Amino acid sequence: MSTYDFGLDFTKRVPKGFLPNHRKATSAFVQTVSQYPHDIIFRQTNKQGYFIIHAKSKEDAKKLEGQKVMYEYGPNNKHKAKVKLEKMDPYQFRTNAKNVYFDWIFDSGLRYAGNEDFDEWLSDYVTIVTSTTDDKDRETGFKNGRKRTYVDFNKNREIPRFVDLEIDVTLPDGSKETAKGKVKITYKDQPIFCRTCDAEHIGACPIRKKEIEYIKAAETERAPFVKTLIVGDSNLRHIDQLGTTANVHSATGAKIGHIANSLKFHETGSYENIVVHTGQNNISDEVKINFAQWENQIRSEVTQLTTQLQRFNANTKIIEVPESLAATGSPQAKKMRDLINEELKGVVNILDNAEYIKVEAEIGDDEEAWSDYRHYSQVMCSKLVETIDATFPDTSKLIRRGKTFTTARKYSRVKPSYRLGCGNCTVMGHLEDACTRSTGVKRPNISGSNSPPPNKR
Repeated sequence: MSTYDFGLDFTKRVPKGFLPNHRKATSAFVQTVSQYPHDIIFRQTNKQGYFIIHAKSKEDAKKLEGQKVMYEYGPNNKHKAKVKLEKMDPYQFRTNAKNVYFDWIFDSGLRYAGNEDFDEWLSDYVTIVTSTTDDKDRETGFKNGRKRTYVDFNKNREIPRFVDLEIDVTLPDGSKETAKGKVKITYKDQPIFCRTCDAEHIGACPIRKKEIEYIKAAETERAPFVKTLIVGDSNLRHIDQLGTTANVHSATGAKIGHIANSLKFHETGSYENIVVHTGQNNISDEVKINFAQWENQIRSEVTQLTTQLQRFNANTKIIEVPESLAATGSPQAKKMRDLINEELKGVVNILDNAEYIKVEAEIGDDEEAWSDYRHYSQVMCSKLVETIDATFPDTSKLIRRGKTFTTARKYSRVKPSYRLGCGNCTVMGHLEDACTRSTGVKRPNISGSNSPPPNKR
């Protein structure tokens, strides 16, 4: 397909403050281009100082080829610039043009691949409109580690989101190798496999969308009845707070000090009851440990917790550290658990309207109570809520009548949060790697998904 369009770009030769408008540009064109065709279209683009001239025939286009426009500018027009008419490539009519982004490139040797290599791979799926280039952050202008290209999805093919690529690259030392790596490819309205639907679809998951709408409506409905705050570690992850009169905050791996830190961000007077479930993540399975230093750290964290609970002046319920395998699997773990529980009982003695609660773990087959060596199962989590509910007066129950208060999907119906504070000393304001107050206690595994299978104690 031939084109009769020519670009006239004054920005290449003329300073920005002196770029011509449409009247000045056409005047310069008429005065300096000899034997120009009269039946042309001379239009200004969105770019200041850039114009497109369209000739209606091949003969007219020949008259414009190689022509230059002389433009005078500045005080008394003492400066001159010659701007050549550039013949433009044929316009590509696009059926479904989109930006495509490559990510994870720097996780492998693919960081040495050229932009043309990504264009070559993409050309099997789409038509390249603008070649691949380094993507940049809009605010800072810094390269963000992604590649971007503008393509036309006119081949009736979609691009997979995750792709294993092999590209021959040249390393900085001049040697060559075949780089292998996985890249993540994203673009607007990309079909993705949804694990919730167990099918491919475009855009937001319809099931998840309905769930979000349901949760939003349910939260609005129960808002007037919420009188309790439950804060704790990952053992709260199976609670469905929609079935309770509580807001439940679960911080994976949280120690006692982390829970104390989280309470700083809740307004006093917002709740009538505070329930705390913590202590298990303070138990260490390290063989070499300075026990006196560990004990001082526990007392320090418990003091912080006491201070924060006093600030609320609410009915307080503190849950005993559970009898999980992580807390009872060795003499050291048992000793630590006993000491932590004694300290937590001390908090109850200091506070007004406080209660210490023990949740019995035995539920028929013992393994039914635990999903792994440190986490409650959904069944045990249900018993936890029921045990707490039994301590509430009939006029202000924790469990809402006729509602389900646990869920099989972990963290889906609580407010998950990070540990607030250093992983070692729990103090806020510094990173764990820079901690100078470490007790020498390495925080044990906290991920339920990677935990060992449940064992009988």
